[in-house]
Amino acid sequence: MIGRLSALVQRVTLTATLVLASGCYANDPLDYDPSYCQPGSEEASIDTGGILILDPGRVGATAEYLGDGAWRFATACDTAITNLRCHWQLTVTPLDGVITTFAPESLEDDDFLEPGGVGDESVVFDAVSDVDIDGFTLDATPGATLRVDVALDGACGGPFFFWLDRGEPLGGITPSVELTPSEP
Repeated sequence: MIGRLSALVQRVTLTATLVLASGCYANDPLDYDPSYCQPGSEEASIDTGGILILDPGRVGATAEYLGDGAWRFATACDTAITNLRCHWQLTVTPLDGVITTFAPESLEDDDFLEPGGVGDESVVFDAVSDVDIDGFTLDATPGATLRVDVALDGACGGPFFFWLDRGEPLGGITPSVELTPSEP
């Protein structure tokens, strides 16, 4: 996938000071209030070639669109600070294309990545993150919009889900985000 990266890859480090578009601040599952999440789904653009670097010391999940249909999703937790683990569930569904392949990235034995949904059109990621980063990659129809449903510890994980839009890191305010790449 490295060959698919744009020459102008943007690197952004997520930190505890990131303020979400909703105006809600979320850094730790202990401080998390599910009322931060709005019902429904939101639509957003995701930069092609943008990279988000997760800090394994902070709670977060990221989506990256590398271009030509290649996507990467990753999760992290603040276990080193709280001694708690984060149970992530991401379901990725193509809205106007298909997912052709997917592969795990740094998953442990009790984590899984498998097809799911009606007709197995979605990919379901279920992982417990602690001091590492768990993730997966997938290939989909180039430029296709993907809906990402995010849960953290069984509750809405939207406020902990990030992507790049016009070089700026954005976070979700709903349990689902429909991401459309800026370029195929």
